Amino acid sequence: MDRSRVWILGLMLTLTVALVRADDARLVDNPEYHGWDNAPIGTVVRSIGTTKVNGTTYKTKGSKTLVKRSPDSLTIDVQLIHDDPSGQDTPMPVDHRVIPAKVPPERLHVPAGMGGKATITGQATITIAGREFKCDIVEIEATVGKGAAKVRVKQWLSNDLIGRTVRYEAFVEQDGETMESTSEFVSLELAEEKPN
Repeated sequence: MDRSRVWILGLMLTLTVALVRADDARLVDNPEYHGWDNAPIGTVVRSIGTTKVNGTTYKTKGSKTLVKRSPDSLTIDVQLIHDDPSGQDTPMPVDHRVIPAKVPPERLHVPAGMGGKATITGQATITIAGREFKCDIVEIEATVGKGAAKVRVKQWLSNDLIGRTVRYEAFVEQDGETMESTSEFVSLELAEEKPN
């Protein structure tokens, strides 16, 4: 290989490393990750709510379970169960969400797997499940599934609750069909710490 090629390849490698480091320097702590800091593996946050799809309303029960933690990410298993109008419980497939410890600033408060931008639109103190929470109100305009679904989300997030989500409202529109969903925190089940 001639010297000019070696020099160009060396320069390209140097620039690539510099760009990666600059990109890493832009990353900030992800509050979604740190919302589970005080939770042992196996901790479950439960919620209840409703989902309305094309005029039919379902009661929903949800759970978020911390299943894995590393310095770089954590994994939360999200399970939703719909109680249809006939009273039949229908579990949805478990969603294994990987939540990075650090994110670009423009991804703050945007849930893993969702595109879009989040904006803190206010603060409020709300009482749910007999507890008072100081919350940031975060609104998200997003797309899901390669832009096929348009999503509007409003979340009440508190650093006083493991998992941070105290209340959640969503409106989804796709191919002329709509879905409205609300959920609220109902209980927290702290797993026992396992001895090292």
